[in-house]
Parts: sequence; structure tokens; C-alpha cells
Amino acid sequence: SGMVNMNRKNESEQQVVEFLQSTYQKNLVEQSSMKEAVYITLKEGILSARLSEELTENQVSTALHISRTPVREAMHKLEMEGLLEISHGKKAKITELSRKDAADIAVVLRSLHGLAAELFIKNATEKDVQRLEEIMALVSFYVARNDIHRAAELLTEFHWQTAVASGNKWLADTVERLLSFTALHREYALSRPGRIEISLKEHMAILDALCARDSDKAQELLRNHIDSAFDPAKFRVN
Repeated sequence: SGMVNMNRKNESEQQVVEFLQSTYQKNLVEQSSMKEAVYITLKEGILSARLSEELTENQVSTALHISRTPVREAMHKLEMEGLLEISHGKKAKITELSRKDAADIAVVLRSLHGLAAELFIKNATEKDVQRLEEIMALVSFYVARNDIHRAAELLTEFHWQTAVASGNKWLADTVERLLSFTALHREYALSRPGRIEISLKEHMAILDALCARDSDKAQELLRNHIDSAFDPAKFRVN
């Protein structure tokens, strides 16, 4: 039994190494720096649950045959985003939201996004509206390419730009912090089969309501969108 468990552990560790190596090589071609390639690789690994719950700088640098410096920088970036918890022993533990965290954040975001929509309709310029239209055009492009990561980034920008155009900097700052903290978990939800297409339709409907200056409709659509996006069945929670 002990030997079987040891073999399974070795197989699991080897699978993690193979994932890190293949994904890193792909990202190294696409990213501007080694640190960014490591960052995207680790983020993809967390998102797809391909990494063990704990990892170290040494494990990652050894697997990728690189120095610890870009690994450390990438891990600290993920820690700043609230996605890793790094101990003094250089061990990094993947952070997962509890179901209560997800529910509590959803309550706050429903209120914040609703307020942002109300103030956007009152204060937004035509240039602000045009910016949202440009973002959604890009989202459509990346959804068609099945590029979940880029589409998720743009959907985050959609909500942030709505808050920025509200004219309330405190609201924009709070929305940005919450969006950053939940970015990985929302991206995980978007990676579920069919979810990104549904989210695209939801955001296009929200945009239509904002363009029509229909505050009640926009707020209703945003509430429904948050409820759907933070559904525990889709959201990565424990």
C-alpha cells in the first residue's frame, strides 16, 4: 500500500512537471518576459487545477530549468492578487475562496456594480460609452478564438471602466480591488463549458441597457449576472 501511494505521488509530481514545462515553453513565446511567462504558467496551472495545493520556488525553478528570481517575482505577483499564500519557508499555498467568501463578495459586487451603472448613466460621456463598445467587440473576438484568459481580462476591464466613468473615484478603487482579488476565481468560472458564451450575452445586454440610459434594466441585468457568475456550482470555492 505504501509503495502504491509512493508511485501515485511520483506520477502526480511528474504530471505537474510536464505541465509546467510545456505550458511555460508556450507562454515564453507569447510573453514579453520570463517572469510574465512563469506568472501566466502558474496562473493557468491554478485555474485548471493542474498544480498541487502547495509548491515551492525550488520546485518550479528546477522543473523549468531557470533561476529562482523570475519564479519568486511571479509568485509574489500572484500573492499580491490574493491567489497564493507564501510562507517564510518559501512554500506557496493556492488560495481558494470559501463559499461564504464568494457569497459575501457577490452581495457587495451587486451593490457596487448597480451603483456604478446608475452613476455611469448620469455622468458617462459618449467617449466612455464608445470605450465599453470597443471592449465588448474585443471580448467577442477572443470568445470566438476560445481565448478565455484574454476575454476574462477584458470583461474585468468592462466593469472597471463602468466604475471609472461613474465619476466616483472611491467606487472605482473599491471595484478594482474586488475585481483583482476575484479575477482567478471568475476566470475559472468562465472556463466551464458554455459559460463564456453566456457571459458574453449577459454583458452585451448590460451594454445595451447602459447605452439606452435605462438604469433599472441595467441594474437588474447586473444583479442577475453577478448571481450567475458567483454561483457556487461554477465558482471555485471550498
